[in-house]
Parts: sequence; structure tokens; C-alpha cells
Amino acid sequence: ALVAGTALGIGVTYLIAPGLDLQAFAGRTIPVVLLVDWLAVGLLGLGIAILVALAVLLTTWVARRANLGRALRVGDE
Repeated sequence: ALVAGTALGIGVTYLIAPGLDLQAFAGRTIPVVLLVDWLAVGLLGLGIAILVALAVLLTTWVARRANLGRALRVGDE
């Protein structure tokens, strides 16, 4: 999903850029060029992947420590 979302975001940006007419804001003498900072995109993707991996590991650790038998008998006491 991370790769597909990144590709779609960059693709949509390049597709709609001609219709936005950003030169109206920058002036006719300044060329408006869309650039992709691949280092930033890669670092953000890596950061998100690490965050998701940590969330999965933490959730797995908490789920293994849960005592489901005791949780089911909460109202029996």
C-alpha cells in the first residue's frame, strides 16, 4: 500500500499540474517545475514502514501476554 500510494500521489501530481497553472502565482518569467525529492520520499517511506513494524510487534507482544481465560471470566466472580 505504501508503494502504491506513493506512486499514485506522484502520478496524480504530474497529471493535474498543467491544469493548475501555478505560473499565475509565481509570475510568467519564473518557470514552475515539479520536482520529486526522492531522498525525502524514501526516508518518509522507511519511517512509515518502521512505525508499522513496531506497531505490529507491540500489538503481538501485548496479545501474547493477555490472559484470555481470565478476561472471559470477569463477570463470574
